[in-house]
Amino acid sequence: KLVTTITVSRLDGVALPEKSKGVLNPYLSIRCEGEKVVSPPHKDTRSTDMDFMATFYRKNASNPIIIEVYNKNRVFDDYLSEAKIDWPGPTEDPDGSEKGDKKVYNLYGRGKEQEVMKPGNITVFIRSSDDLQML
Repeated sequence: KLVTTITVSRLDGVALPEKSKGVLNPYLSIRCEGEKVVSPPHKDTRSTDMDFMATFYRKNASNPIIIEVYNKNRVFDDYLSEAKIDWPGPTEDPDGSEKGDKKVYNLYGRGKEQEVMKPGNITVFIRSSDDLQML
C-alpha cells in the first residue's frame, strides 16, 4: 500500500479543439485506481497557475495516475488532452519517492490518439510513501 500526493502547479499552452468555438476554461481531472478528483475551472486562459493537489491511497503502484485536461462549457465539456504518470517508476530510488520530484509532462490524446502529442504541458510535484506520516 502506498499514499501518493500529486500537486499540479502549472498548466501551459493548452488549446481548444478545432471544432470548438468560444473561450478556453481549462480544468483537471486526476484519476488513480478508480478514484477521481476534479479541479475548479480557470476562466479564459491557455496557461495558468493551478496549485491543485490530490492524495490517493494506492494498492498497486504500477498503475499510472492519469491527469486529464478538459474545457468547461455550458452544456458539454471538451476533452483536451492527458498525461499518464508512472510513479514511482521502476528506476525510482525508494527514498526519492518520499522526497518527491517535480517534472514537466507533455500532454497527449487518448484512445487512438494516445501517442499523439497535444498542445501544452503540465508541471507536477509528486511524492509517495508507505508511511502516512511522511507526507
